[in-house]
Amino acid sequence: MGSNRVIGTRLAHLRFEAVLDAARESDNPFDLALVAMLGLLGLRVLEAGQADVEDVGEEHGHRVLLVHGKGGKEVLVPLPPAVGRAANQAVADRMAGPYCSTGDGAGWTGTALSPAPLG
Repeated sequence: MGSNRVIGTRLAHLRFEAVLDAARESDNPFDLALVAMLGLLGLRVLEAGQADVEDVGEEHGHRVLLVHGKGGKEVLVPLPPAVGRAANQAVADRMAGPYCSTGDGAGWTGTALSPAPLG
């Protein structure tokens, strides 16, 4: 079994690294934040799409993200440094709004991450 093989619906390590590299090279900082949330935190697409700047906090000295999961379940997930750096770049100086948004500043909503106006 090679390390580049897809298992079920997950990406193998080398394929994920390729996606991560492409996101790093993207002109849109939201790409890296989204890929980091999906691949490094293991979030579902909808969970990552619903993440807002206000959902980041600190617990016991660690940076955490409040994830809004299925069935209204909420859980605090620790943010590894790589995810925190990607999120910081995506957020820049904003104090509110979605972590990941489209190039025109619209937030993402739904499982297809379709653009939705901020408001």
